[in-house]
Amino acid sequence: MKIKKQENKRKNYVHNNKYNLFDSAQEQIKCASNGCNVIIVNICNNQHVHVNAFNKKVYSRYPLVLANRESLGRTNLGKCQPVLVDKNKEYNHKLYVANLYACSGKKTPKNRTINYYALGLSLQQLASFVRSNINNTENPMSRIFIDKKCVAFTGCNWSFVDELLDDIMPDIEVEVYDQ
Repeated sequence: MKIKKQENKRKNYVHNNKYNLFDSAQEQIKCASNGCNVIIVNICNNQHVHVNAFNKKVYSRYPLVLANRESLGRTNLGKCQPVLVDKNKEYNHKLYVANLYACSGKKTPKNRTINYYALGLSLQQLASFVRSNINNTENPMSRIFIDKKCVAFTGCNWSFVDELLDDIMPDIEVEVYDQ
């Protein structure tokens, strides 16, 4: 059986399964000529349940993200909470982790915790944050890093998320990691 390779129509889309997302993010903010601001997407639920292995990696690597998440308290779905976790003072590149509150913590009859409407709202807030806060700085280049398995863990259909990214962020570069 032949498997058809998925072609993505986004010009600014990179599928990367060779490198570690966190190491790549650090490298991006340290580069002089090819460096940029980086936003790592962290899909959360609004019940403060930490069940996702990717969430645990984020919180162990960047404790400030967990502290900010907990200080927000139980929030409504559809919120985006960008947290500045690192900054390269020489090149002024910044690394953010964006907590996207798109899961309710309860599984639906289709065995998923993701709320697609909330995911769309939080991605829209993230895109607005990138366009207004980051792209108006000295270094306007930005990339969003997203882990495909983190999305899949929520029961989300990746092809639908891919379409959401294409609709909401056609002008923002997205790197997808499959770790």
